[in-house]
Amino acid sequence: MDRNTVVYNALPRPQNCQSVRVAPLTYYRLMCLRLEVYEQTPGVPNDVVSLGMESEDIPDSSFEVSGSASLGSGDLWRLNHNPSYADVVPNGCEWIQVDLQTQREVVGIATQGIFTANWDSQTVVFNRLPDPVFCRYVRIIPVSWNPQANTVFRMELYGSVDV
Repeated sequence: MDRNTVVYNALPRPQNCQSVRVAPLTYYRLMCLRLEVYEQTPGVPNDVVSLGMESEDIPDSSFEVSGSASLGSGDLWRLNHNPSYADVVPNGCEWIQVDLQTQREVVGIATQGIFTANWDSQTVVFNRLPDPVFCRYVRIIPVSWNPQANTVFRMELYGSVDV
């Protein structure tokens, strides 16, 4: 490993804690550590894990939108990133599709923006699917939205911790 390669280590289960202690077991030459700790998104249950939209593990090229919507950067559709403004008036026919790269178990979706459950463009609302779905592609078709939200829409897909 070199000093510039980022290494991601996920905890086996989410932890509820005030502090994190890191004890390096080995090092090469000089001991040096740069660390970033990610927290669970508020409003999202602890028994689910992000499938990689917010963290950008799912690349921008995995996003596709209906013909009359504006894709912009995939970064604009990611939860807690800069809001995305579609160039259309929502009519129930618009959609966004995400390619998860492989078949995954999807158990829920968190949204920010246009959906009626979201009362503003920043609050995260988590929706658990009635049953887990195993799929590679997920297409979201908004059928109702908050007319005050300016068609802002960001999302994250979630899988089970146990998978």
